[in-house]
Amino acid sequence: MKLITWIGLIVFFLSTLFLLNFIVRPQNELSELKKELRTLQGQVEDLERRIREKEEIIEKLRSQDPIVVEGVARDKFGMARQGETIYAIPKAKQESLPQE
Repeated sequence: MKLITWIGLIVFFLSTLFLLNFIVRPQNELSELKKELRTLQGQVEDLERRIREKEEIIEKLRSQDPIVVEGVARDKFGMARQGETIYAIPKAKQESLPQE
C-alpha cells in the first residue's frame, strides 16, 4: 500500500511539473516579447522624430530658405562664400590607455 502511495505521489509531482512547464515558459516568453516590443516602440518613436526633422529640412530647402540652404551647402558640401577660407581640422585618433 505504501508503495502505491509513493508511486501516486511521484506521478502527481511529475505531472504537476510537466503542467507548470507549459504555464511558466510561455509567461517568460511573453515577458521577453513585451520587453522587446517596448524597445522596438522606442526605436520607432525615435525614427519617426528623425523623419519629422528631415521633412522639416526638406520643406525649408524646397522653400529655398537662404539660411537653411547655406547651412546645408557649408555642412554637406564644404562650400564657402566668396572670399572665405575653409580650414579642415582632422579628427584626432583616440589613443587607448595602457591597461593595468
